[in-house]
Amino acid sequence: MPRDLEGLFAGLRADLANPDLAEPSEIRRLGTRRDHIRNLTIICATALAVVAALGTGVALADRPARGPVPPATSVAPRPTLTPSPSSSPSPSMAQPSTAPSQSPQGSPSRTAAGRASGAACLPADLRVTQPIRMGYAAGSTGHTVVVTNRSATPCRLSGYPVLQYTRPSGGTAKIPVTKIPPIVLSSPGPFELAPGEQASFIIFHVTGLGGYDPSSPACAHPVTYDGISIRFANGQRLALPGLTLEVECDGVRLQPWEPGVV
Repeated sequence: MPRDLEGLFAGLRADLANPDLAEPSEIRRLGTRRDHIRNLTIICATALAVVAALGTGVALADRPARGPVPPATSVAPRPTLTPSPSSSPSPSMAQPSTAPSQSPQGSPSRTAAGRASGAACLPADLRVTQPIRMGYAAGSTGHTVVVTNRSATPCRLSGYPVLQYTRPSGGTAKIPVTKIPPIVLSSPGPFELAPGEQASFIIFHVTGLGGYDPSSPACAHPVTYDGISIRFANGQRLALPGLTLEVECDGVRLQPWEPGVV
């Protein structure tokens, strides 16, 4: 064995033979302190246990009596409703469209009755100016009939008006006329009558004999026309109140429609 190990063992044997013990009073003091700490720990643990027990008892005393708690039941999730095609709003419930209606491109303007602007004048479009003007010349009488377009749109007049009268026995009949050339127009062609504008025509007939021999065949069938009106192409009539034609010779002469007052 090496010498250094032998010296180490010799020192250890010496320490064991002569231990350095503490004084008896010190050993007693340390033991007493350890007992105090252990006793204090026991006392604290006991006090905490008592306090916990008292708290549990109070809580149980205040808790109302209840029956057995029923087992928890699972609640099925509420299904999500998705709209089906049949749940779409009905046409009657649909919100009306606010888009303005438009007439087709290039369509003519129309009156309240739906008639196109520039169409033939109807009795509802015209108002007869009263009284009908009369004039006398060379044994003849002329009656100027003036009408005004009272509608909101232009309308068209053309040709010779068709005159009819009311028979004494009832019903109507056409007045036979002799057509004479216009005064203003070069021909009895159509013209447009704007709203508020006037148009006219003249009726001529012989007053008395008008230079005719009483035995002339032209004076063989005198006639009186009363209840006179203008008949339009659609069969409607425009009355000419107050106009009476007392024809003794030669019949009735008629000029066509012309713009303005002739």
